[in-house]
Amino acid sequence: MTTFQFTRYLYIYDEVRLSILVSLLTKNSNATFWAYEFYSSGFYTEFWEFIWNIYYDFYASLNPKFKKYICDKEISWKKSGEADKDQIPAQIINNFLIRPWNMDVFLLRQAIAERKWAAPEMDSTNRLLLSISEMLNATNYEALAHVLFHEADHRNEFIQTVATFFYEQGILTKTQINEWKSASESAPVIHILADIMHFYSRMLSLRLGRPLNLQVTSKEAASLSSTIIGNYATGFHPYKILPQVCTQDIRGPQKEGWLGLFHLTRDLLEDVELKKRYNRDWLYYAAKTPIWADRLQKYGGIPCDETREIYFTEEDRAEDFYDQFHLEPDEQIQEIQDRQIGTWGEPKQSWKSWWQTNPGLYTPREEFWLENKKMIY
Repeated sequence: MTTFQFTRYLYIYDEVRLSILVSLLTKNSNATFWAYEFYSSGFYTEFWEFIWNIYYDFYASLNPKFKKYICDKEISWKKSGEADKDQIPAQIINNFLIRPWNMDVFLLRQAIAERKWAAPEMDSTNRLLLSISEMLNATNYEALAHVLFHEADHRNEFIQTVATFFYEQGILTKTQINEWKSASESAPVIHILADIMHFYSRMLSLRLGRPLNLQVTSKEAASLSSTIIGNYATGFHPYKILPQVCTQDIRGPQKEGWLGLFHLTRDLLEDVELKKRYNRDWLYYAAKTPIWADRLQKYGGIPCDETREIYFTEEDRAEDFYDQFHLEPDEQIQEIQDRQIGTWGEPKQSWKSWWQTNPGLYTPREEFWLENKKMIY
Protein backbone atom coordinates (compact mmCIF):
# COMPACT_ATOMS: atom_id res chain seq x y z
CA MET A 1 0.00 0.00 0.00
CA THR A 2 1.26 3.46 -0.86
CA THR A 3 0.64 6.65 1.09
CA PHE A 4 -2.24 8.81 -0.07
CA GLN A 5 -1.27 11.24 -2.84
CA PHE A 6 -2.70 12.92 -5.91
CA THR A 7 -1.32 12.66 -9.46
CA ARG A 8 -0.75 15.52 -11.92
CA TYR A 9 -4.50 16.04 -12.53
CA LEU A 10 -5.62 15.11 -9.00
CA TYR A 11 -6.61 11.51 -9.37
CA ILE A 12 -5.57 9.26 -6.47
CA TYR A 13 -2.19 7.62 -7.08
CA ASP A 14 -2.97 3.98 -6.33
CA GLU A 15 -6.29 4.12 -8.18
CA VAL A 16 -4.61 5.43 -11.34
CA ARG A 17 -1.98 2.70 -11.08
CA LEU A 18 -4.57 -0.04 -10.62
CA SER A 19 -6.76 1.40 -13.38
CA ILE A 20 -3.92 0.65 -15.80
CA LEU A 21 -4.00 -2.99 -14.77
CA VAL A 22 -7.80 -3.33 -14.71
CA SER A 23 -8.15 -1.66 -18.11
CA LEU A 24 -5.53 -3.96 -19.62
CA LEU A 25 -7.12 -7.11 -18.25
CA THR A 26 -10.58 -6.03 -19.42
CA LYS A 27 -9.18 -5.06 -22.85
CA ASN A 28 -10.21 -1.43 -22.44
CA SER A 29 -8.31 1.16 -24.48
CA ASN A 30 -8.66 3.63 -21.60
CA ALA A 31 -5.55 1.90 -20.26
CA THR A 32 -3.56 4.40 -22.32
CA PHE A 33 -5.15 7.36 -20.53
CA TRP A 34 -4.38 5.90 -17.11
CA ALA A 35 -0.86 4.98 -18.16
CA TYR A 36 -0.09 8.57 -19.11
CA GLU A 37 -1.73 9.99 -16.00
CA PHE A 38 0.70 7.81 -14.04
CA TYR A 39 3.75 8.26 -16.27
CA SER A 40 3.37 12.01 -16.87
CA SER A 41 3.02 12.65 -13.15
CA GLY A 42 6.74 11.91 -13.11
CA PHE A 43 6.60 8.29 -11.96
CA TYR A 44 9.00 7.08 -14.62
CA THR A 45 10.83 4.44 -12.59
CA GLU A 46 7.56 3.29 -11.04
CA PHE A 47 5.99 3.02 -14.50
CA TRP A 48 8.62 0.60 -15.75
CA GLU A 49 8.54 -1.40 -12.53
CA PHE A 50 4.77 -1.70 -12.80
CA ILE A 51 4.93 -2.74 -16.46
CA TRP A 52 7.32 -5.57 -15.58
CA ASN A 53 5.15 -6.61 -12.63
CA ILE A 54 2.10 -6.81 -14.88
CA TYR A 55 4.04 -8.74 -17.50
CA TYR A 56 5.30 -11.44 -15.14
CA ASP A 57 2.09 -11.74 -13.11
CA PHE A 58 -0.38 -11.94 -16.01
CA TYR A 59 1.25 -12.17 -19.44
CA ALA A 60 4.64 -13.89 -19.34
CA SER A 61 3.40 -17.49 -19.26
CA LEU A 62 1.49 -17.01 -22.54
CA ASN A 63 3.70 -14.35 -24.17
CA PRO A 64 7.37 -15.19 -23.59
CA LYS A 65 8.55 -13.37 -26.71
CA PHE A 66 6.87 -10.15 -25.56
CA LYS A 67 9.62 -9.85 -22.92
CA LYS A 68 12.17 -8.86 -25.55
CA TYR A 69 9.81 -6.20 -26.94
CA ILE A 70 9.38 -4.59 -23.51
CA CYS A 71 13.11 -4.83 -22.81
CA ASP A 72 13.96 -3.20 -26.14
CA LYS A 73 11.43 -0.42 -25.50
CA GLU A 74 12.85 0.28 -22.06
CA ILE A 75 16.38 0.52 -23.47
CA SER A 76 15.11 2.79 -26.25
CA TRP A 77 13.29 4.94 -23.67
CA LYS A 78 16.50 5.44 -21.70
CA LYS A 79 18.38 6.53 -24.81
CA SER A 80 15.71 8.66 -26.50
CA GLY A 81 15.00 12.37 -26.43
CA GLU A 82 11.94 13.70 -24.62
CA ALA A 83 9.51 13.61 -27.57
CA ASP A 84 10.45 10.05 -28.53
CA LYS A 85 10.38 8.88 -24.91
CA ASP A 86 6.80 10.00 -24.49
CA GLN A 87 5.54 7.80 -27.33
CA ILE A 88 6.80 4.59 -25.74
CA PRO A 89 4.18 4.12 -22.96
CA ALA A 90 1.41 4.10 -25.59
CA GLN A 91 3.32 1.53 -27.63
CA ILE A 92 3.73 -0.70 -24.59
CA ILE A 93 0.09 -0.42 -23.49
CA ASN A 94 -1.41 -1.00 -26.94
CA ASN A 95 0.69 -4.11 -27.36
CA PHE A 96 -0.45 -5.46 -24.00
CA LEU A 97 -4.06 -4.99 -25.09
CA ILE A 98 -3.80 -7.44 -28.00
CA ARG A 99 -2.30 -10.29 -25.97
CA PRO A 100 -3.85 -13.18 -24.03
CA TRP A 101 -3.33 -13.37 -20.28
CA ASN A 102 -4.25 -15.38 -17.25
CA MET A 103 -3.88 -15.14 -13.46
CA ASP A 104 -1.73 -18.22 -12.87
CA VAL A 105 1.44 -16.50 -11.68
CA PHE A 106 -0.41 -13.71 -9.90
CA LEU A 107 -2.61 -16.10 -7.90
CA LEU A 108 0.27 -18.42 -7.05
CA ARG A 109 2.27 -15.46 -5.82
CA GLN A 110 -0.64 -14.25 -3.72
CA ALA A 111 -1.22 -17.70 -2.28
CA ILE A 112 2.38 -18.71 -1.71
CA ALA A 113 4.83 -15.84 -1.89
CA GLU A 114 2.86 -12.98 -0.39
CA ARG A 115 0.47 -14.61 2.04
CA LYS A 116 2.24 -17.94 2.58
CA TRP A 117 -1.28 -19.32 2.74
CA ALA A 118 -0.78 -22.68 1.09
CA ALA A 119 2.15 -25.10 1.22
CA PRO A 120 2.86 -28.73 0.38
CA GLU A 121 2.64 -31.22 3.20
CA MET A 122 5.67 -31.24 5.48
CA ASP A 123 6.86 -33.86 7.91
CA SER A 124 7.68 -33.21 11.57
CA THR A 125 11.17 -31.96 10.70
CA ASN A 126 9.81 -29.55 8.08
CA ARG A 127 11.11 -31.56 5.14
CA LEU A 128 9.10 -31.78 1.95
CA LEU A 129 7.20 -35.05 1.68
CA LEU A 130 6.93 -34.77 -2.09
CA SER A 131 9.98 -34.77 -4.32
CA ILE A 132 10.28 -32.04 -6.91
CA SER A 133 9.82 -34.64 -9.64
CA GLU A 134 6.57 -35.79 -8.04
CA MET A 135 5.36 -32.18 -7.87
CA LEU A 136 6.13 -31.68 -11.56
CA ASN A 137 4.41 -34.90 -12.62
CA ALA A 138 1.36 -34.09 -10.52
CA THR A 139 1.21 -30.49 -11.81
CA ASN A 140 1.21 -29.43 -8.16
CA TYR A 141 1.65 -25.74 -8.86
CA GLU A 142 1.30 -24.68 -5.22
CA ALA A 143 4.02 -27.08 -4.09
CA LEU A 144 6.36 -25.97 -6.86
CA ALA A 145 5.78 -22.31 -6.05
CA HIS A 146 6.37 -23.00 -2.35
CA VAL A 147 9.76 -24.59 -3.01
CA LEU A 148 10.70 -21.78 -5.37
CA PHE A 149 9.78 -18.96 -2.98
CA HIS A 150 10.58 -20.48 0.40
CA GLU A 151 13.14 -23.25 -0.02
CA ALA A 152 16.27 -21.43 -1.20
CA ASP A 153 18.48 -24.40 -0.29
CA HIS A 154 16.73 -26.46 -2.97
CA ARG A 155 17.18 -23.88 -5.77
CA ASN A 156 19.90 -25.66 -7.77
CA GLU A 157 18.19 -29.03 -7.44
CA PHE A 158 14.89 -27.40 -8.36
CA ILE A 159 16.23 -25.78 -11.53
CA GLN A 160 17.97 -28.99 -12.66
CA THR A 161 14.89 -31.13 -12.04
CA VAL A 162 12.57 -28.70 -13.83
CA ALA A 163 14.89 -28.51 -16.84
CA THR A 164 15.13 -32.31 -17.06
CA PHE A 165 11.36 -32.76 -16.71
CA PHE A 166 10.46 -30.38 -19.52
CA TYR A 167 13.23 -31.80 -21.72
CA GLU A 168 11.69 -35.24 -21.28
CA GLN A 169 8.29 -33.76 -22.17
CA GLY A 170 9.72 -32.40 -25.42
CA ILE A 171 9.27 -28.76 -24.38
CA LEU A 172 12.96 -27.86 -24.05
CA THR A 173 15.86 -28.86 -26.28
CA LYS A 174 19.30 -29.64 -24.87
CA THR A 175 20.48 -26.18 -25.92
CA GLN A 176 17.46 -24.54 -24.30
CA ILE A 177 18.06 -26.50 -21.10
CA ASN A 178 21.53 -25.05 -20.69
CA GLU A 179 20.39 -21.53 -21.58
CA TRP A 180 17.45 -21.69 -19.16
CA LYS A 181 19.50 -23.18 -16.32
CA SER A 182 22.15 -20.51 -16.72
CA ALA A 183 19.60 -17.68 -16.80
CA SER A 184 17.67 -19.10 -13.85
CA GLU A 185 20.66 -19.26 -11.51
CA SER A 186 20.43 -15.52 -10.79
CA ALA A 187 16.88 -14.74 -11.95
CA PRO A 188 14.17 -13.46 -9.56
CA VAL A 189 11.95 -16.33 -8.48
CA ILE A 190 8.86 -14.84 -10.15
CA HIS A 191 10.69 -15.05 -13.49
CA ILE A 192 11.34 -18.74 -12.92
CA LEU A 193 7.72 -19.34 -11.88
CA ALA A 194 6.49 -17.57 -15.03
CA ASP A 195 8.82 -19.75 -17.13
CA ILE A 196 7.51 -22.93 -15.51
CA MET A 197 3.90 -21.92 -16.12
CA HIS A 198 4.85 -21.15 -19.72
CA PHE A 199 6.39 -24.61 -20.13
CA TYR A 200 3.22 -26.17 -18.73
CA SER A 201 1.10 -23.93 -20.99
CA ARG A 202 2.93 -25.33 -24.02
CA MET A 203 2.77 -28.88 -22.72
CA LEU A 204 -0.97 -28.60 -22.10
CA SER A 205 -1.60 -26.75 -25.39
CA LEU A 206 -2.87 -23.41 -24.09
CA ARG A 207 -3.26 -20.66 -26.67
CA LEU A 208 -0.12 -18.54 -26.75
CA GLY A 209 0.19 -14.92 -27.87
CA ARG A 210 1.55 -14.14 -31.32
CA PRO A 211 4.75 -12.08 -31.74
CA LEU A 212 2.82 -9.34 -33.60
CA ASN A 213 3.64 -5.81 -32.40
CA LEU A 214 1.42 -2.79 -33.13
CA GLN A 215 2.68 0.66 -33.99
CA VAL A 216 1.27 3.79 -32.33
CA THR A 217 1.01 7.24 -33.88
CA SER A 218 3.00 10.03 -32.26
CA LYS A 219 -0.14 12.22 -32.28
CA GLU A 220 -1.99 9.80 -29.99
CA ALA A 221 0.87 9.69 -27.50
CA ALA A 222 1.57 13.42 -27.61
CA SER A 223 -1.99 14.39 -26.74
CA LEU A 224 -1.94 12.26 -23.59
CA SER A 225 1.62 12.86 -22.44
CA SER A 226 1.67 16.67 -22.66
CA THR A 227 0.70 18.43 -19.44
CA ILE A 228 -1.48 21.54 -19.64
CA ILE A 229 -0.71 24.47 -17.36
CA GLY A 230 -2.56 27.72 -16.82
CA ASN A 231 -1.65 31.19 -18.04
CA TYR A 232 -3.44 33.84 -16.06
CA ALA A 233 -2.21 36.65 -18.32
CA THR A 234 -3.95 35.20 -21.38
CA GLY A 235 -7.16 34.41 -19.55
CA PHE A 236 -6.57 30.68 -19.44
CA HIS A 237 -7.01 30.37 -15.70
CA PRO A 238 -5.79 27.09 -14.21
CA TYR A 239 -9.24 26.21 -12.85
CA LYS A 240 -10.22 25.56 -16.49
CA ILE A 241 -7.70 22.72 -16.81
CA LEU A 242 -9.45 19.87 -15.02
CA PRO A 243 -12.63 19.93 -17.17
CA GLN A 244 -10.43 19.64 -20.26
CA VAL A 245 -8.11 16.88 -19.14
CA CYS A 246 -10.17 14.67 -16.81
CA THR A 247 -11.90 12.87 -19.64
CA GLN A 248 -11.95 9.50 -17.87
CA ASP A 249 -13.91 8.60 -14.76
CA ILE A 250 -12.04 6.74 -12.00
CA ARG A 251 -15.28 4.84 -11.48
CA GLY A 252 -15.00 3.50 -15.04
CA PRO A 253 -12.69 0.60 -14.09
CA GLN A 254 -15.10 0.02 -11.19
CA LYS A 255 -18.25 -0.44 -13.30
CA GLU A 256 -17.99 -4.20 -13.09
CA GLY A 257 -16.51 -4.10 -9.61
CA TRP A 258 -12.87 -4.72 -10.51
CA LEU A 259 -11.14 -1.81 -8.77
CA GLY A 260 -12.90 -2.56 -5.50
CA LEU A 261 -11.21 -5.97 -5.40
CA PHE A 262 -7.97 -4.30 -4.34
CA HIS A 263 -7.01 -2.70 -1.06
CA LEU A 264 -7.04 1.07 -1.70
CA THR A 265 -5.77 4.01 0.32
CA ARG A 266 -9.30 5.45 0.25
CA ASP A 267 -10.49 2.40 2.22
CA LEU A 268 -8.85 3.93 5.30
CA LEU A 269 -10.73 7.24 4.97
CA GLU A 270 -14.23 8.41 5.71
CA ASP A 271 -15.93 10.10 2.75
CA VAL A 272 -15.77 13.46 4.50
CA GLU A 273 -11.99 13.13 4.94
CA LEU A 274 -11.52 12.13 1.30
CA LYS A 275 -13.44 15.20 0.15
CA LYS A 276 -11.47 17.42 2.52
CA ARG A 277 -8.20 16.18 1.08
CA TYR A 278 -9.47 16.87 -2.43
CA ASN A 279 -11.17 20.21 -1.83
CA ARG A 280 -8.90 21.91 0.70
CA ASP A 281 -5.66 19.97 1.08
CA TRP A 282 -5.12 18.84 -2.52
CA LEU A 283 -1.78 20.57 -3.00
CA TYR A 284 -0.34 19.09 0.17
CA TYR A 285 -1.29 15.58 -1.01
CA ALA A 286 0.06 16.27 -4.49
CA ALA A 287 3.34 17.66 -3.17
CA LYS A 288 5.15 14.29 -3.10
CA THR A 289 4.22 13.49 -6.69
CA PRO A 290 7.30 14.31 -8.82
CA ILE A 291 5.66 16.81 -11.17
CA TRP A 292 4.19 18.78 -8.26
CA ALA A 293 7.32 18.46 -6.15
CA ASP A 294 9.36 20.01 -8.96
CA ARG A 295 6.89 22.88 -9.35
CA LEU A 296 6.89 23.65 -5.64
CA GLN A 297 10.67 23.54 -5.45
CA LYS A 298 10.94 25.94 -8.40
CA TYR A 299 8.65 28.48 -6.73
CA GLY A 300 9.84 28.02 -3.17
CA GLY A 301 6.80 26.11 -1.89
CA ILE A 302 7.30 24.09 1.30
CA PRO A 303 4.69 21.56 2.56
CA CYS A 304 3.81 21.68 6.26
CA ASP A 305 2.77 18.31 7.68
CA GLU A 306 1.13 19.88 10.72
CA THR A 307 -1.27 22.18 8.86
CA ARG A 308 -1.35 20.36 5.47
CA GLU A 309 -0.67 23.70 3.83
CA ILE A 310 2.03 24.94 1.48
CA TYR A 311 4.13 27.89 2.59
CA PHE A 312 6.12 29.94 0.09
CA THR A 313 9.38 31.71 0.78
CA GLU A 314 8.24 34.79 -1.15
CA GLU A 315 4.74 36.15 -1.77
CA ASP A 316 5.45 37.06 -5.40
CA ARG A 317 6.59 33.54 -6.15
CA ALA A 318 3.44 32.16 -4.56
CA GLU A 319 1.33 34.34 -6.86
CA ASP A 320 3.29 33.16 -9.89
CA PHE A 321 2.77 29.55 -8.83
CA TYR A 322 -0.97 29.87 -8.33
CA ASP A 323 -1.40 31.79 -11.60
CA GLN A 324 -0.28 28.62 -13.37
CA PHE A 325 -1.23 25.77 -11.10
CA HIS A 326 -4.17 26.65 -8.85
CA LEU A 327 -6.55 23.97 -10.12
CA GLU A 328 -9.30 24.82 -7.62
CA PRO A 329 -10.87 21.35 -7.38
CA ASP A 330 -13.43 22.64 -4.85
CA GLU A 331 -14.85 24.96 -7.55
CA GLN A 332 -15.29 22.22 -10.16
CA ILE A 333 -18.75 20.97 -11.07
CA GLN A 334 -19.82 17.75 -9.38
CA GLU A 335 -19.28 15.69 -12.53
CA ILE A 336 -15.56 16.54 -12.60
CA GLN A 337 -15.15 15.87 -8.89
CA ASP A 338 -16.88 12.52 -9.28
CA ARG A 339 -14.58 11.55 -12.14
CA GLN A 340 -11.60 12.05 -9.87
CA ILE A 341 -12.72 10.85 -6.45
CA GLY A 342 -16.21 9.45 -7.06
CA THR A 343 -17.21 6.80 -4.55
CA TRP A 344 -18.68 3.36 -5.09
CA GLY A 345 -20.28 0.66 -3.02
CA GLU A 346 -19.26 -2.93 -2.45
CA PRO A 347 -17.62 -4.74 -5.40
CA LYS A 348 -20.12 -6.29 -7.79
CA GLN A 349 -17.63 -9.01 -8.62
CA SER A 350 -15.29 -11.31 -6.72
CA TRP A 351 -11.80 -12.53 -7.47
CA LYS A 352 -13.25 -15.95 -8.18
CA SER A 353 -15.77 -14.57 -10.70
CA TRP A 354 -13.02 -12.60 -12.44
CA TRP A 355 -10.79 -15.68 -12.58
CA GLN A 356 -13.70 -17.69 -14.01
CA THR A 357 -13.93 -15.32 -16.98
CA ASN A 358 -10.39 -16.29 -18.00
CA PRO A 359 -9.14 -19.36 -16.09
CA GLY A 360 -5.61 -20.61 -16.57
CA LEU A 361 -3.92 -23.78 -15.37
CA TYR A 362 -3.97 -23.10 -11.65
CA THR A 363 -7.22 -23.52 -9.73
CA PRO A 364 -7.00 -22.10 -6.19
CA ARG A 365 -8.76 -23.87 -3.38
CA GLU A 366 -12.12 -22.55 -2.28
CA GLU A 367 -10.63 -21.37 1.02
CA PHE A 368 -8.30 -19.08 -0.91
CA TRP A 369 -11.18 -17.13 -2.42
CA LEU A 370 -12.86 -16.78 0.95
CA GLU A 371 -9.72 -15.47 2.64
CA ASN A 372 -8.70 -13.10 -0.14
CA LYS A 373 -11.70 -10.95 -0.98
CA LYS A 374 -9.38 -7.96 -1.49
CA MET A 375 -5.76 -8.12 -2.56
CA ILE A 376 -2.79 -5.78 -2.47
CA TYR A 377 -1.10 -4.95 -5.76
